[in-house]
Amino acid sequence: MHDPNSLMGVAFRYARWLRETEQWEAMDLFAFVIHPALGRLAGMGKTRIADLTPAIVDRTLAVAAQDRIDRALALGAWSDFIDFLDVEGVPHHPDLRAS
Repeated sequence: MHDPNSLMGVAFRYARWLRETEQWEAMDLFAFVIHPALGRLAGMGKTRIADLTPAIVDRTLAVAAQDRIDRALALGAWSDFIDFLDVEGVPHHPDLRAS
């Protein structure tokens, strides 16, 4: 079982929720915008959502632009993910919404 506030735990719960609610476009955005950020953190030895910073979010937005993903869609994906964190009561960096 994953720690509920770990990167893996939250990522699996969010992906499962998207799948269960049949939000396929949101799942695509999660896969191309958010999941790489979580993977990068894990690769740096960071294991908690609280390690996610506005700088990392900004970097993923830049990469999404390089991949020709509309900025508004990428921002929306992050906004939806942060809403999920709030609903789940998962502590996160307080400035994530400012990104």
